[in-house]
Amino acid sequence: MEKLTVPATERRRKTRNRIYRFIYSSAEPVTKPQIAEGVGISQPAVQPNLAELLEAGVVSEGELQKSTGGRPPIGYYVDAKSKYSIGAAVSANHIRIVILDLKGKETASDIVRISELDLNRIAEMLQMRIYALTEKYGIPQERLLGLGVTFPGIISEDERYIVQSPTLNMQNVDLGGFKSRFELPVFIENDGSAAAQVEITAAENRTALRNFTYLFLENGVGGAVVVNGREMRGEHNRCGEFGHMILVPNGKPCSCGRNGCAEAYLSTKRISTDFAVSLEEFFSILERERRPAFAEVWEDILYYLALAIHNLHMAFDTEVVLGGMLTEFLPPYLDVLREKLKRLDQSEDCETYLHITECPHYAGMIGAAGHFIRQYIHSL
Repeated sequence: MEKLTVPATERRRKTRNRIYRFIYSSAEPVTKPQIAEGVGISQPAVQPNLAELLEAGVVSEGELQKSTGGRPPIGYYVDAKSKYSIGAAVSANHIRIVILDLKGKETASDIVRISELDLNRIAEMLQMRIYALTEKYGIPQERLLGLGVTFPGIISEDERYIVQSPTLNMQNVDLGGFKSRFELPVFIENDGSAAAQVEITAAENRTALRNFTYLFLENGVGGAVVVNGREMRGEHNRCGEFGHMILVPNGKPCSCGRNGCAEAYLSTKRISTDFAVSLEEFFSILERERRPAFAEVWEDILYYLALAIHNLHMAFDTEVVLGGMLTEFLPPYLDVLREKLKRLDQSEDCETYLHITECPHYAGMIGAAGHFIRQYIHSL
């Protein structure tokens, strides 16, 4: 693959990038006339930009397209297998890994149980599993764009430190050694912020939900506030730490050392730790056997979830999107949740402002891996 030449003007670079994005987003190979119409430029303006993209190998010639008369036109496409990006999520007990192709489609995934929260050991395990996955699925190392890693906690703006992670019992932990273990570029992000990026991308594609509050529900509870399609980071990169809002003064003890935090009431650990079952097993037993203890805890989670949603909606006056592993099991209980919301605020129609993510699984990892895909696309 050749390196793309730098256009003489920024305007020319933007035109070339728009052409690439149009081809990239097309489900089928597109012809020069289709590119010109889709981008809104003349066909002569398409030719030099397309030639540069072809020469660099970032766009390919496809099969001849159906002709309406005369010589059949050539279709152009972006090969999804030309680049890959890796996402990984570190939690208290597991490392989850996903490899996405250039179009964001899952190519491979894995989950590894960890017994100790040592960053050097975690980096070593990640290296081994990434190598094993790329070998198994025939992914050349030179096609890897980078590795995005999420942690449940506050990450410094320069990605050098885990400032605080009650879930992992870490504070002011230096990430320099962890990042240096990899030959790939490494991006570090909070898990909720990374997951919110998946919603931002989906909103761009739907031209909707430009403003929303994202509540991330896994072992850790977090999220993000998105305004005009951009995440608010806050003065200290802590915006969206919803898990440590106080829901119940002097309530249940939280991993952060305080009492009554949202995370103490909404974390999936209430299920996995209290009952020693997976989420799948919990909801299977809840629906099949109607065990009183299971039903009581789930009713409690739904009540405090409604309270958290209500507070977020009142604070930010946006639509609220629920994400994370817990939301995979929420749809059958959505009516119950909305009924609880109505009791908290009868003036609002929660039918319109409450949404469940379309990506409950691997959202944080997909968002972290997507960082390098977005970066690559923007660079062309």
